This record gives sequence, structure tokens and C-alpha cells, in this order.
Amino acid sequence: MKDSQSVLANFIIKIGSDLYSRIGMLILIILIARIYGVELFGSYALAFALANMLYIVSELGLHVLLIRDAAKDVKNSKQYLEKLIFVKIIACFSTVFIVFAIACILSYSELIFQLLVASTIWMVSNSFIDLINSYFTALDKLKYVLFNTLIYRSLLYVFAALAFLIKVPLLTICWLQAASSLIGFIIGTLMLTSQIGFFRIVVDKTFIFEKLKAAMPIAMSGVMISIYLRIDTLLLSKFTDESQVGLYNAAFKLYETLIFVPTVFQTVIVPKLVIYLNDNKKLSHTTVKASSFMMMISLPICVVMMVESEWIIELLYGVNYLNASTAMAVISPAVFCLFLYSVPAILLITQNRQSINAFASFWAMIINVGGNYLLIPSFGFIGSAVMVSLTQLIMLLILIHNCKSSFYNYDFFIVIFKFIIIASSLSLFLFYFDLSFKIFEFILTGIIYIILLVIFKIILISELKEYVKSIQNYIKSEN
Repeated sequence: MKDSQSVLANFIIKIGSDLYSRIGMLILIILIARIYGVELFGSYALAFALANMLYIVSELGLHVLLIRDAAKDVKNSKQYLEKLIFVKIIACFSTVFIVFAIACILSYSELIFQLLVASTIWMVSNSFIDLINSYFTALDKLKYVLFNTLIYRSLLYVFAALAFLIKVPLLTICWLQAASSLIGFIIGTLMLTSQIGFFRIVVDKTFIFEKLKAAMPIAMSGVMISIYLRIDTLLLSKFTDESQVGLYNAAFKLYETLIFVPTVFQTVIVPKLVIYLNDNKKLSHTTVKASSFMMMISLPICVVMMVESEWIIELLYGVNYLNASTAMAVISPAVFCLFLYSVPAILLITQNRQSINAFASFWAMIINVGGNYLLIPSFGFIGSAVMVSLTQLIMLLILIHNCKSSFYNYDFFIVIFKFIIIASSLSLFLFYFDLSFKIFEFILTGIIYIILLVIFKIILISELKEYVKSIQNYIKSEN
């Protein structure tokens, strides 16, 4: 199978498991918003925003390093993992301490504090699950990732469904989330043991300092990204009320759910980029192809979120959240920027130039925090929505600029211009061709989109046939 098609096949398999996870979580969030109301949903969103903001401290860039280094040296990957686990434990304990220190300083209510305890347990358990999944990804054993995700997420959805039926308090739902992630960690550990045998925690001071040094730019970049993705919710809670926090998060959670797509793509493309580090021609070809693919996926999502924001919000959350539709429309361009810059971001990491990611994240964070601080008092949650799109645009421009000399030439920017024309065409079609039967409208829009991709020669019919055939062969070989 061609390498680009192998990446696509792995991407589809990995995204299948993550899609089940993310869509399920989105449904859970929507039900919480509908059942418990805007203010309680705002408290829930605030607690999980704080825990998630510090998730990156527990992750510390170690997952990307594990995928990169284990893929390079599969033979010694077990010993590498055993040493990395100790670093992970230190990072997680540090995260728990920071979360509760911040909670005490900000003097949150008892309910929010209890929600924060549950969400922190959920976050730490997920961090260890992601470490295990990263190891399986490095060894190209994605079926184990898929299996673990299906098991522990299914438990969460069953627990939550029963809880909603008997109308338990919101805090109970959060504890069920924490319990399901703990079960997922146990299952993941058992699967890991079945593949590599019993493993131990190895304390290697030289390894610790070496990996912390290598991971620091990735970790700093992640911390800054996490801050500018969550600081809006924290600032909204201080400058406004919990209803505005709830309305903003109704729109933002939909955007946040989509973040997993570029994250999954980065995960599956790393092994290929590592292999091609010494072959500039293949590396350039893979990078440009990957960027075009991410634009192709993100553009229709961006257009639908912008034009149909009011319909989406009413459908998912109900009429009480209709004011969130403006925020969703404003946030939608961030989807395109996020998907596109995910490729140069992971390319820089594979080239050991992760300090550029940290530089981009630093300026994005500064502008985001400052912008939120200035806009929220006057514009409320709409000001936060504006800063989401502006921040992602800044990230895109900085990362593309640092990669363009080698990989993004004039022809690539012509492709971006073609995508802008296609986006404008789809937006006009959706705006003027407004049907009451939305499913038919979206299907028709999808058909038009594929036709436009072929007309502008962004994708060829022969390539479509080849991709479908290669994916079918890949699935057969896995079975």
C-alpha cells in the first residue's frame, strides 16, 4: 500500500474509535445542558475547563515523544516505556496539586469544588489511558486502542443513561465519568501486559532529565494552548455569570469536540514523517498531501457551523440556548485554521524543532488572554468567541511561515485560494437553498462539494478509487 494511503487507512481506523468517544461525550454534555439548565451546566463546564486546562501538565509532551521514539526503536520500546512511566507519575501528582491550589485561590463554591475533584480523577485516569494508547500507536497496533476505547466509553454511556433515567444529581454524573475512566485504565493496563508481559517502573535519573528537556518545548506549547483554550471560561466566570459560561460552552463544546480529528491525524502520521526525515522529497510530498487532506475535511464543517449555527444549537440544546448560535458562527473559522496548522505543528516536532510550536503558542496565549480580558467586560461570551478564531489564525500564520521555505510553495497557496472559493460557493448555496428537510440539504451540499473538489483538481477520481480500494485491503489484512 502507498504510504499516504496507509496513513489514511490508519487515520480512519483511529478516528473511528475517537469519534465514538467524542460523539458520545458530546451527547452526554448536551443532555447535561438540557436536563440541568444553563447555570448548572455553567458550573459543570467551569470545573471540567479547569481540570482539562491542566491535563497537559500530566501529559507533559510525553505521549508524542513515546510515539516518535518507540516507532524509531521498536526493539527497545518496552524499556523506554518502563522508564517513562515514572516521569508520568510525577507529572500527574504535580497536576493534582496545581488544580487544587488554583481552586483554593479562586475560592469556588462547594459544588464546583466537588465537581472539580471528580473531573481531576477523570483527567488523570485518561492521561494514563492515553499513554498506553500512544504505545500501541507507535507499534501500529491500533486495534487495541479501538477495543479499549469501545469498552470503557460504553460503560460510561450505560452508567450515564441509567443515571439520567433515575434523575440523579449532577455530581453523581461526574463521579460516574471518573469511575469509567478508572475502569478504562485497568483494562488498558491488562491489554498492555498481555502484549509485552509484566513491566516495572524504572527510575533512571539520566533518562528523566533527558526526556524532560526534550519534552519541555512540547509541554510548554501544550500548556499555553491549554490556557488559551480554557482561560475564556475562567474569565467569563469572573466577569459575568454562570449563564454566560453555559451559553458560551454550548457553542465551544462543539468546536472542542472537533479538536480530536487533527490530534488523531497527527498521531497516525508521525511514524511516516519519522521514516522520511532523511528524504526531503518524500517528506515534502507527505506534508503537502496531509495539509490538503485536512483542509478538505475541515472546510465543509466550518461552512455548516457558520451558516447553520442557529439550527444546530436549537436542535442540540433547545431554544434556551439560541443565543449561543452567534458564538458558534464566530468560532467556526477556527476549525479550518486548527485542522490546517496541525500538520506543520507535528512536522516541527518530528524534526526536533518543537521550540517553534512553543513560540507560536506563547504569542497566541498572550493575545488570547489579553483579548479576553479586554472584550469580555463589553461583549461577554461573544468576545471570547472572537478570540478563539483570532488565536487559531495567529497559530496558523506562525507555523506555516516557519515551514513554508521547505514544504509550502506557491502551488500550495493556490490550493488554499481554491478552498476559499469553494467555501464561498458552499456558504451561498446553504444560505439561499434553505430547506426544512436539513438532511437532504446537507447531502446535496456534500455532493456539490465533491464535484467542486474534482472541478478544481484538488482530488482526482482515480485517487478516490485508489483510496477506497487501499482501505478495504487494509481492513481485510487486519481481519
